[in-house]
Amino acid sequence: MARTTSTMAEARLMLEVYTRIPTSRKISTTELMNSLEYDGIKIPRRSLQRYLLALDIADMGVNVDKSSKPYGYRREITRKDLEHIGLSPSGALLLLLAREHLRYLLPSNITKSLGHLFEAADQYLSMEAGRSKHVQWLEKVAFVGNSLPMLSPKILQGVLDTVSEGLFKQVNLRIKYIKSNGEAIEEEVSPLGLVQQDVRLYLVCSYGDPLKIRNFALHRIKAAELIERPSVVPKDFRLKEYVAKKLFNYGSGRKVILQMVFTSPETALNREETPFNSTQKIEKLEDGKYRLTVQIEDSILLHGWIESWREKAGIESVKMTEI
Repeated sequence: MARTTSTMAEARLMLEVYTRIPTSRKISTTELMNSLEYDGIKIPRRSLQRYLLALDIADMGVNVDKSSKPYGYRREITRKDLEHIGLSPSGALLLLLAREHLRYLLPSNITKSLGHLFEAADQYLSMEAGRSKHVQWLEKVAFVGNSLPMLSPKILQGVLDTVSEGLFKQVNLRIKYIKSNGEAIEEEVSPLGLVQQDVRLYLVCSYGDPLKIRNFALHRIKAAELIERPSVVPKDFRLKEYVAKKLFNYGSGRKVILQMVFTSPETALNREETPFNSTQKIEKLEDGKYRLTVQIEDSILLHGWIESWREKAGIESVKMTEI
């Protein structure tokens, strides 16, 4: 009986090791040990190495890179993996579309955390539809942004993980941060939320006065660590309300009634199809021109939109009245 129990325990440990070997990247023995210990599973390094050797010999799709030390272990995606993920043709295609979209919005080290799903989608389409059809389909889809394309700034390894864990556990963070003027600061902050604006990620937090909310660009955070102290969240704080209140970093907080007269029927149709908000009204005037009226926040984005469309939309007059 003791032998059976021991064998079952060994099998469970080997399964734990196997399932923690990623399909999208290589992992070292040390990383595997840390992953196991994080969940309270302690395995001596020699035992772990023995399990990895057994998995390699057993031909279970575990590839070992011995070109340099430490060795790297990576698992091939199997049909059972695909069945477990539950991908459908439409789901696989949507995942690959998401990958193409995120490629221009987030740093590569962040999107790598989804690598196993993207790789599974690739494998699924290769197995089910044939590689040529898969490639042909993706060539028929494109993304067009509304702003100038920019490369995302680099976020230091581990910063996003630490910030995310602090938000999840609702505990404080100690961060080292470089301001836009080059000044370096070190502060203990209470994380309140994570916001993506164009290609940048921001930590919304408070420090010092808990009622004063600040935004820290993640790519300017040079170090971050968890502080086991509960975060101080201002009463009635709601991230969505905070972001909407001043268009995050682009708004002024000044509400205006915008009246704009223009000549382009195409612009009138576009604005009717995608209005600024529910207060928008478009009237066709007697002279064939159009007048748009809307309550909106005065912002850099609004002025940029007006200037970029001034000629094409035939904008003849713009009036803003503060509410």
